[in-house]
Amino acid sequence: VIFLIFFVGILSDLNKVQSPYKRFFLQIVVILALVFLSKIFISSIRIHLFDHLLTYVLFKYFFVIFCLLILINGSNFMDGVNTLLIGYFISVILIVIILTNKYDLVFEIQNLKIIFFILLVMFIFNFFEKFFCGDGGSYIISLFIGYYLIELSNLNLIISPYFIACLLWYPAYECLFSMVRKKIKKSKITGPDNSHLHQLLFIYFSNKLKFKRWIVSSLTGISINTYNLTIFFIALKNVSQTKTLISLIILNIILYNFVYLVLKKKIS
Repeated sequence: VIFLIFFVGILSDLNKVQSPYKRFFLQIVVILALVFLSKIFISSIRIHLFDHLLTYVLFKYFFVIFCLLILINGSNFMDGVNTLLIGYFISVILIVIILTNKYDLVFEIQNLKIIFFILLVMFIFNFFEKFFCGDGGSYIISLFIGYYLIELSNLNLIISPYFIACLLWYPAYECLFSMVRKKIKKSKITGPDNSHLHQLLFIYFSNKLKFKRWIVSSLTGISINTYNLTIFFIALKNVSQTKTLISLIILNIILYNFVYLVLKKKIS
């Protein structure tokens, strides 16, 4: 079922489904099918009232579908510069492999290792701008990883759900921040957005560095992922510490907004 999301992305890449509402509907149908057949739910976020709501069938379906929708669409936004999307999920899988080995967790890691090595090959081609994920690639990669991270969290209570949130904060916030930005500007939420953080950073680097476009693009992705990988290692040291992880996520959001505003001012 999960491969169906790849074909939804392919239809988008080929402009066979141009309407964002139709794409959104198809995404919901595929994710709903995945959740229904696999019974993969988010069991807890360690907030009593919210966890109580998660005992209701309709709400737990809504919540997991909402989270996965935010993840795949935010991940699609990240494909705007070289190495960012692929490098990000390589970093996520690397942390999960280290975590699983360190704590000897109950989790089948083999599939993620296969994805890890596939992404490494794709990263090399993407670095030299010889390969792009497109909608199809970004959808399937992010949905695969999102699925496995939910399973990892559910099988191992030692892991705070905010550790998973910390691993996926960047694509999720990219999506949510884009929606808020469009709302403030009173433009269509489903419309195009060329003001993501990585795009601003790319423009800034292009003005400062006299390199070829593909080199600047790759450096942009690597710069953002270097920060995120550092955050992931800090989170790894606090895998059970919910308060620390929440603080880390808040710090990420504050820094994101600060850097965004600084870049916006510098290139305007």
